[in-house]
Formats: sequence, C-alpha cells, structure tokens
Amino acid sequence: VQEHLDLVSNAAGVMLDLIELLYASSMSLVVSLFEPDMKQAQEAQSGGGGGRGKKKKSPTTSAKFDASLRELISAMSKCHPYFVRCIKPNPNKRPSEFVKQMVLEQLRYSGMLETIRIRRAGYPTRLKFEIFAKRYQLLAGAGKDLLARDPKGVCVNILCKGAKGHEEMFQIGQTKVFMREALESVLEEGRARTLHKYVLVIQRFARGLVYRRRYLQLRAAARMVQGHFRTRNLRKLFKKKRRSAVLVQSTWRMHSQRKKYIVLRDEERERKRKAEEEKRRQEDERRLLEEEKRRQEEEKRRQEEEKRRQAEEARREADLRRKEMEERHKQEALLEAEKKAFEEEEARKLAEASKLEEEARQLEDEANAMEEEAMVIAALVKPKVTDVTTLEVPAELAMLFDKIGAGWRPSTAEKGTSSLSNYEDVLEFPADMELVPGDIAGYVFNKFKSAFFREGQDYACRTVPLERSLIPLNEALETEALGIFKLIMRYMGDPSLAGPLQSMAASYIVQTGLVTVELRDEIFSQLACQLKCTDETQKDRGWMLMATCLSAFSPSTKMFKYLFNLVNSCAIPKYKEVCEKALLRMACQKNYLGRSYPPSLMEINGLKQEKSMAMQFEFQDGLCLSSTIDSFVTAEKLGGFLASARGGPPNAAGWTLCLSRNDGFHELSGFDNVLDLVSAMELPEGFPESIQPGFGTGTLQRSGKSCAELPRFVDKLFGSGNPNALSANITAAVQGSGRGSGGMPPPPPKLTITEEDEDDTIDDLPPPPPADAGAGSDGEGSVSDRAPLPPPNAAVDEPEPDVDIPFSSEPSNPIPELTKLNGSAALQPYIGYNIPALRLGVRKEVLHYSEKLDDALTNHLIYIQIIKDMLTGRTHRLTEENQEELKNLMDQHGINENNLGNQADAVKKDIILLVSKFPLYLSKIFPVKPGPTAPPSCTHVAISTNGVGLLEGKANSFNIISFFKLTDVHDFSGSEQAVLKLTLMDKQMEFATRRAASIAEYVEGTMRSLEKDAKHVLAIQDYMTEEESLLSFQTNDIIKLKSKEGGNEEGWLFGICNGLQGSFPAELITPILGEPTEQAI
Repeated sequence: VQEHLDLVSNAAGVMLDLIELLYASSMSLVVSLFEPDMKQAQEAQSGGGGGRGKKKKSPTTSAKFDASLRELISAMSKCHPYFVRCIKPNPNKRPSEFVKQMVLEQLRYSGMLETIRIRRAGYPTRLKFEIFAKRYQLLAGAGKDLLARDPKGVCVNILCKGAKGHEEMFQIGQTKVFMREALESVLEEGRARTLHKYVLVIQRFARGLVYRRRYLQLRAAARMVQGHFRTRNLRKLFKKKRRSAVLVQSTWRMHSQRKKYIVLRDEERERKRKAEEEKRRQEDERRLLEEEKRRQEEEKRRQEEEKRRQAEEARREADLRRKEMEERHKQEALLEAEKKAFEEEEARKLAEASKLEEEARQLEDEANAMEEEAMVIAALVKPKVTDVTTLEVPAELAMLFDKIGAGWRPSTAEKGTSSLSNYEDVLEFPADMELVPGDIAGYVFNKFKSAFFREGQDYACRTVPLERSLIPLNEALETEALGIFKLIMRYMGDPSLAGPLQSMAASYIVQTGLVTVELRDEIFSQLACQLKCTDETQKDRGWMLMATCLSAFSPSTKMFKYLFNLVNSCAIPKYKEVCEKALLRMACQKNYLGRSYPPSLMEINGLKQEKSMAMQFEFQDGLCLSSTIDSFVTAEKLGGFLASARGGPPNAAGWTLCLSRNDGFHELSGFDNVLDLVSAMELPEGFPESIQPGFGTGTLQRSGKSCAELPRFVDKLFGSGNPNALSANITAAVQGSGRGSGGMPPPPPKLTITEEDEDDTIDDLPPPPPADAGAGSDGEGSVSDRAPLPPPNAAVDEPEPDVDIPFSSEPSNPIPELTKLNGSAALQPYIGYNIPALRLGVRKEVLHYSEKLDDALTNHLIYIQIIKDMLTGRTHRLTEENQEELKNLMDQHGINENNLGNQADAVKKDIILLVSKFPLYLSKIFPVKPGPTAPPSCTHVAISTNGVGLLEGKANSFNIISFFKLTDVHDFSGSEQAVLKLTLMDKQMEFATRRAASIAEYVEGTMRSLEKDAKHVLAIQDYMTEEESLLSFQTNDIIKLKSKEGGNEEGWLFGICNGLQGSFPAELITPILGEPTEQAI
C-alpha cells in the first residue's frame, strides 16, 4: 500500500510537447503507447469531456519553471538590456521583500558597478552608420540617393548640425558612431521636434484640401444656378426670335416654291407628252421586230429540216457502203483474216471522220446563219446610245475642270518630266513580286459576274448610264457608284476630255476608290464591262484608267484572281504587263491599304510612254544617288536599299525619306508610299481630302476653294440673271450634290485643249543636273501651313540652305565605293522629274533593335542628320530638355558649323548614343485618333526600342502626354477594323488608325526580338527532377541563362537557379525583358 501511495504522490505529468513528439514517431509501438495520452490532451484543449465532478490537475514543478522562464524572456524582449545577472533580493526567499545592502553587495562583488562606471565614462550608444543615418537623417535633410552612396558622410553631417557644443560626446569609428547618453537625448529631442513640424505641415495641407473642395463645390453650385437662370432668359428671347424668323421664312419659301412649282409643272407636262410619243414609237418598232423574228424562225426551221434530210441520205449511203464492204470481206474471210480486221478498223475511222466533218459543216452553217440574223436585227433595231459629252460630273470635279480651263497646272509641270536616259549609274530597285497563281485559267470574269453581280446585270459594255450598281451596295454608296460610272463613260468616250482634264478625271476616280474601300470592286467591275467595247480609242483609254487605278489600290481578295485573268487574257499589249505587275506587287505586300493620293504626273506619263520611273535621292552629307521607283515602294524599303547601295550593311532597316524646303519640312513614315509625297503637291485646291502621309511642319493636302475662284464658280452655278436658268441650276445642284452623284453641268465648250496640254511631258528640257550639284544643300521642297506652296503658275525657285554649313561628303573612316547594281541600267529609258526641289532626302527614322552602331558610314550619316537638325531648327522630334542635353554635348566636343565633318568616330558615336535615349528622335511616329479610353488630346503614337509614347501634335513640335517602357506593355494588338489596342498592366487604351495591323505587327516583332536576347527567364510551372544534369525549380523562380558547351538541344535551355545549374525545358519558362525587377516580372 505504501508503495502504491508513493507512486501516486510522485506521479509527474509528461509535457504535451514530449507527447506530441513521441506520437509523431514512425514506430507503431511507440505511437500505440502514447495514443491515449494524446487523445486526453486534445480533449482537454478543446474543452470536451470536462465534467463537473472532475478536478483540474495542478501544474508540475517543471511546468512552473518553464512558465516563469517564458515570462522572463518576454519581459527582456520588450527592452534593450546590456547585462543579465541573477540577484537575490533577500536571504529569506520571500516575495515582495528587497534588502538594499544585500543587493548592493552582490552588484559590487559581481563587478556590475565598476562595469557601469567604465561604460558611463566611455560611449555606451554604438550604432552602425546606416542605422544612425536612417534614424537621424531628418536633422540633416539627406536624400535616399546620398544615404545609399555615402552613409558615413551623412552621419558626419548630422553630428555637425545636431551636436554643436557637444563635440566631446561622440566619436566616429570605422563602421559605427559612438555616443554618450546625453548626446543621444539631444538628438532624439531634435528628431522629435522635426517630426512634429512635418506633421503640422501635413495637417495644414490636408485641412487646406478639405476646405478647397468645399469651396469648389459651393462655387460650382452657384454657377449652376446662374447658368440655369441665364439659360431660361435666353431661351425665352430665342423662342420669340425664332417665331418671327419662321414666319418670314415660310412666307418667302411659299413664294419661291410657287414659282418653282409652275416651272416644274410645265416641264412635267412636256416630259409626259414626249414619253407618250416615245412609247408609241417603241411599240411600232417592237411589232416590226417581232414580225422579223417570226420570219427568221420559220427560215431557221426550214434550214434545219433540210439539214436533217441531207444527214439521213448520207447515213443511208454509208450503210450501203458498209454492207458492200461486209460482203467482200465475207468472201475473203478465210484467206485474209488479219487484213479484214485492219480494213474494218480503217472503215470505222473513216465513218467517224466523215460524221465529224459533217457535224462541223453543220455548226459552221448555223453560226453563219445566226451572224446574219444578228446583223439583220442590228440593222433594224438601233440600240439607244447616250451622248457622253452631256453626262454630268460631280460638283467638285466641275470646279477643278474650271480651274484647269483658267490655266492652272501642277507646280511640277512648270518644268515637267523628261527622260533620265542621260543619267549614269541609275540603281535598279529590287521590287518584291508574288508568283502568278497556277489556277488562274479557271477564274474567268464571267464566273465573277455570276457569283457577285446584282441579278439582272450583264457582263457587257453599256451605252447608257447604269440605273443600279453592278455589285449590291447600300443606298449612299450606290448613288456614288452611279456617278462614278457616268464619269468613266465620259472619260472613255468624250474626245474633248484630254490632257490635264483627262488626268484630273482619272485622279478623281482613283481618289474615290482610295477614300471609300467598298467602291473599289464596283469601279473595277464597271471598267471590266466597259472594256468590252469595240472602239479602239475607248479601249485604250479604259485600259489606261485600269492601270491608273491598279497603281493606287488593289481589288478585294475575292476579286483578285478574276481581275488577273481578265488582264492576262483581254488587256492590250501596252498595258498588260503594267497591270499584271501591279497586281502581283500588291499581292506580295502584307497589310496593303493602298495609296493616300492618286498617281503622280510622273506615273501617268510613264504609263503613256511605256517607261520606267527614276528619281534622285540625297543623303544628309550631300551625296546624291539615282534609283528606279514604282508606285508601290515604301519609304522604309527604298531608304534601306539606298543606304545599302551607298556602302552600308546589307538589308539596312530603319531608314525613311523626307522633303525639305525653305517653307517647311515633311518626313514620311517608313510604311508610307514614297510617291504620295509628290502626288500631294500636284493636286489643286478643292481636290477631295485624303490622309496626309507622314508628318512635318506643314500640310501637303490643299483642301477648300480659294476666295478668288469662288465668285466665278458661284456665277457658273447660279447663272446670270435668268430666273428659269437659276431655278434649273439650283435644282440640278441640289439633286446632284455630293461627291460622285453628279449635279454640275459638264465643262463649258470654251475649254479648248492646246497641243501642249495633250501630254504633260516636256521633251525639250535641258538634261538633269549632275549628281553632285546638290552637295551641301538640305534638299528642297515642302509645304507648310504657315508658308503655303508658291502659286501654280509660278516657277519653283531653288532656295538657299537655311544654314551655310560646310558638310563633308566623307566620314572620318574610309567608306566603300558605290557599287553598280546593274551595269546596263544607264541604257534603259527612264522618266523622272527635272526639278532639283523634288530631290528627296534619306533619313534615319528608327534604330533597329539589333543595330550595334559598328558601321562607320551609318554612324556618319546619322551623326550628320542629328547635327543638321539642330543647326537648321528641325527640332520637332526633340523636347526642350533633349535640345539642351544635345547642345551641351556639342559644346563639350566643340562641334559647330565650321568643324562638323572633322570629328572622330568616338565623338559621333557619343552623339548617337545620347540621342538614342531620347523618347522621340529615333522612333516611328504614326497619326491616330484617340478612343474613349485614351487621352483625348493624343494625336500621334511613337514607337521605338525605348518604349511607346502618346503625343500631342503642336505647330512645330510634339508634346509627350505619356511614355511607357516595353516592359510596361502587356499587349499591343491591331485589327482589320483599324483599331489599335494598347494594353498595360492596369488599363487598356484604343486608337483609330489605318495602320493598326502594321503597327501591331512591328511592335510584336520588336518585343519578340528583345525576348530572344533576354538574359533572365521566369518559371511559370514547377519542375522537379532527381537527374543531376537537369535543373529543378518552382513557379516564379528567376533563372539566369548561360551558354552550354556543345550547345543546347532543341527545346532545352541551360541556366542557374538557387546556386544550382543545369538544363531545363524551354516550354516551362517565359522571358524577362531587361533586368529581373518586380515590375518586369
């Protein structure tokens, strides 16, 4: 019994931590031993099983000691103790009893008092430089950058300002600041005062913001009340005036409409009388035609019966001959079996040949009879033919005809175009061209008519205007299409429409197709029908118009092969090759949108004279090159070709063309068509508006009518005093208002075309200037909104350069000599402009992501371009800060107009590297219209390897609204509906631009190229493996790529992560652009 009591009294509970540890053992025996204790502990913790009759166990000694130790550690963690010693407060071990003498002796004997005295005599507070500077930086006003660069200097500055008079209370060590407690108190008080001052400032601004908002709300409410009151008074006054005006207008309109009604009533009566007479006449002609048709049918039946009778007689004769041959063969069957078989085969072939010959004769007789019948019908019934010279033309075109009749000519026609065969070393531009489709023979145009023409419309030449469009269109487009068909009929059939008038009509038709994409197939369909005419002159004019249209825009995908088959099979030799080449050139260009303007004077004359085109181009250092050009080449492709031909790297990218004169500067985007820059200068004021190519300090499109020409145009529209003529002209103008709907009378017969106007080409001009004639100039020719082009009849003066700069034509390093791309180019006939002002300049538009600036010629040309832009004031791509930085660097290297071409390559590269960091200078800039989620003032978007910028266009510069790095861009997509979407991490913006697909493709290509050069990648999926040669990682781990000896296998990469290296699958990672910052990830 005593033993049992001893066991009970000495039973100490096992700690819960020990129970949990043993219960988690991997041995089943140990787990089973402690399973009841574990369940009991869990029930005790959850409160379950604790009945009213059970007593709570008292804590054991070890548990009390553990709790006491935890309380001591918790109390020590709340302060900063320097020493830890155990002191007995009293010899009786009683709580709440403190014997001072005993405690003092323990402190003295343990050395604590001496330690404290020594510490007080020294510097007890010891802080590292970074900690000290971070806590007391408010006393010195130090920034984060200075704190990161020189923490020791920041500490010295703080102590000099906050510890004046206490120099003996601190010391500066190698990594720490040593202070006494008194100085620490002084610094803490200063820090507290500074923080209190800043809190007061924040509170003051917060209260100001609250009261400012209240004031603005009250002011807005007062303005709203005032606005409603003033609106009410003005509305009363407006209603009173409107009632008076309506009364006056109704009386005047009643009087005017009464006069018009009387005139229209008389005209309607006369029209009905003539219609009845015409109807009776047509009835008589129809009866005669029916009688003649019946007679022809009877004659045809008689001839068919005669043919059947003759065929029956021939068949009987053939049967008789066959029977005779069979009898003869029976007699000789036993002796000549092989001969018999041969003769039977020959007889069968002869019979078939006879039959085929007879059928051919019958078909020929039927064709002759049908031709005679058609000739008889055509002789009896004459088709209705409209006099094309009386067809109306659109109002805008009528005014342009009037200007031409008054003597207007394009400014480029003052010197015109002439042959460039005297030029040497004309480079041949390698034009990309699609292969001819192999199944083109099956796409005859009749099939297109059956599939897409409106029901009831035939594929035939019309002699009267269309009543409905050939292809189904909506009401507005159909009206415009009918007006265009009248203009096509007049273009092909009016002999008085020649020279400049003919060119202007063709330009108007082309411009309609450029502006309204839905009408392009309709225009090609109308031309295809009219080209079935028999008149050779009209056919020549029609194919000329077809070639002009194909030089500006392409048919739809569904029409492409049918139109190509038509050109291949029906085109006259003069235009066949030109049209086929145009279709193939457009087919090979991705996202081709067509031109911005109709073909230029040089293109039209090239089509007439069957010559290729060529122009001169000037580099920034003054060197000129001549190259062939066609209607489809873009500024980027031609600029890159010229840079490579000059001696630069092959397939040079990022170049463009520009045009500059004294009155302005204009630069093409790389995607723009080169000849649009020339075409825009040759159009008169009043020509339908279009999308201006590129950008610059001026506008190339002249829209609106000049004040001097409006009175004559209005007099021509409203007549000269005759009320009937006035009414008729007003009615015609109202019914035919709008482009493509007619409404203006044809040009007056007084407009005579001289021999000079029959062809805009001037052949007796002097030969073009030599290639080095323009050296040292900046290129001439532009249009500015503040300084318009010279009058059309005035000669184009050759301006002086803006700044007299002795540009060197050679860089500091030797440049390879120009290579002739084709040795026989100078022997080919070319046509081009004879005006130095139309010499286009070659510029660097954007730096390609892979350009390393290691080519001496390229660096020289970019350097000359940058300095010339600064010295001549062409700084629309530079902000004021950019200009200041560039000017400082130029002053640092001593660059001025006198030593521009004598700088070292290192200096040139420094200039280029500085400019390459600017957001706009080396970037592609596109005009856009902002959507609802984009900044409303945004007019352009700039794209480069630096990022994407949203710009606001000013008179001679750009204002940067926002600029995003490529790492901030989540997506950049474009649709065929001309909508460009810029997606960032937190928002999406939309813009409208016709180049949406091309811009998105360019940005996507740039980002893909940058991803290929990425040095870090981010894991998007876990990859765990025990293979030593492979690398394991988890999602969101950053892996640094490295090159592997022997190269990587396909689909695998090699890198380092978490101190380990190895190969891993490429499909489990995504590249990181730039450094692996949190924002980039």
